[in-house]
Amino acid sequence: MTKFHYESNACWGWCETVADIVEKAKLQIEANNGIYTADNFLDFSMVHPDHPHSFGTRSEYKGHQTLRQFLAEEQILPEVLKALA
Repeated sequence: MTKFHYESNACWGWCETVADIVEKAKLQIEANNGIYTADNFLDFSMVHPDHPHSFGTRSEYKGHQTLRQFLAEEQILPEVLKALA
């Protein structure tokens, strides 16, 4: 898996493992700030337009790729979905 940075109002930091991604998703969902489900987390988290290995939900993250798309390309989306279930 390609290491990436994640940033939101609820959490931030590097994701190097599926466990790191799940931790960020849970923090984001628990914060109750518009991300209510794992699907919201994966679909509303966007790539930063200037940093291809940085994703988040803050306003500057308006790139063309969702976190779900990135994880699918990395071939770990099924594992992440299973861990988030």
